[in-house]
Amino acid sequence: MNVGKVIVRTSDFRLAYRLLAGLKARHVRCAHLEQDAPLPPSALVWLATPEEVEAAADPLGIGATLESIDSSIERALRFVAKGGVIKELTFGIDPGPRPGLAWVGDGRILGTAQFESVDATVDRICSLSNDIGHTSLTVRIGDGSRTISNRLANVCLARGLKV
Repeated sequence: MNVGKVIVRTSDFRLAYRLLAGLKARHVRCAHLEQDAPLPPSALVWLATPEEVEAAADPLGIGATLESIDSSIERALRFVAKGGVIKELTFGIDPGPRPGLAWVGDGRILGTAQFESVDATVDRICSLSNDIGHTSLTVRIGDGSRTISNRLANVCLARGLKV
């Protein structure tokens, strides 16, 4: 995914390592800078601790913690790709013993993951739908295991998701 440069600009080494690993896993061009280093002109957004972002008072900064790595990266990618609310957010699930999940915003792939259970899959859908601004959300379930497909549909419907 060539979406421009995302900069990790923090003095927290563990946070920087995990953010860079997450960005590289998504094939996003990224770089790590010292906290006080100036941003290059190609930087479209930067990630750091919430305290570092607040201290910088820069609208391009996005706060991240060790617990919010994935959602912070999603916010950064959405900001870089579109900069606003996504109209149509779609989740596709490949039902099987380890359900696969892909999420697409306005025709652009935003991410993929694989989970150990139905509940973990639906939990991630709910988490992502809260993190990604959208006007419409749809969950689509593939032609895999019929039993797991039915369970996924039932859990999604019980949580108020449109299947």
